[in-house]
Amino acid sequence: MKLITSQAKEIEFSSIAIEKRMQGKVVLVVYFSSSGIVKEIEILKGINAIMDKEAVRVFKNIVITDYNEGSLDNFETCFTFPFTFKFE
Repeated sequence: MKLITSQAKEIEFSSIAIEKRMQGKVVLVVYFSSSGIVKEIEILKGINAIMDKEAVRVFKNIVITDYNEGSLDNFETCFTFPFTFKFE
């Protein structure tokens, strides 16, 4: 499956997140419509409101463009994504 997003390269750490060195993993369930666009995002595990909001922002523009296991026509699907914020 190919997921295309220009947003993933533009993760924005807020000044508060940088100052407090907030890091960790946000786990999202992303529901896609039959046309491959994001229909809904659910946070399964969050860090805090700032980081959760950024993870949702990045994933809200993902579009499924190719699905190896078959066509997405006529059904909706969801995927679970771990999203890790980490300072190196």
